[in-house]
Amino acid sequence: GVSAYILKNGSKKWVLTAPSSIAGLKTDTNPIDQSTFSSGVARFKSNVTSLHNFGTLKSTVSAIYLLGSSQTIGFAGLNGTFNAQVVLKPGNGVQVSNVKAGPHGGAAECARTSSETICQWSTGTTIGRLDIIPASGLTGASGSPDSISAAESLMLKIRAAVEKPAHGS
Repeated sequence: GVSAYILKNGSKKWVLTAPSSIAGLKTDTNPIDQSTFSSGVARFKSNVTSLHNFGTLKSTVSAIYLLGSSQTIGFAGLNGTFNAQVVLKPGNGVQVSNVKAGPHGGAAECARTSSETICQWSTGTTIGRLDIIPASGLTGASGSPDSISAAESLMLKIRAAVEKPAHGS
């Protein structure tokens, strides 16, 4: 789940993209993975847009990337003007950790569940989310989720590749 709190808008505006390869990762074209992930993206978008006074959503981008043969990384990004920072909700054994947001600013956090590690970041113009899924996790096979520190490092690399300065900022 997600929840929100008021975001102090900075002056720098960003826009999220979903290139065919990022940070050395290639796109996952498996139709089962694509289908499973697209329903997750729709749920993420719905969770954010149902938040009270969240702002204005302009566009959504998403892609699934492969990290070696062992991991799938789902990326979902929302572009718009956001009044609230979207945050991960702790609970059901999920612990949320604040992590470095990186040079683009905003706020970021990661959480580890029994099946995956999730990282999210928010600025006044972007909300990005990564679902880092162990080997064949989308299809139900088990693997050990990434540590928070490994997920944070991966998030910073991917964020640098998908988040670009918006025109006119």
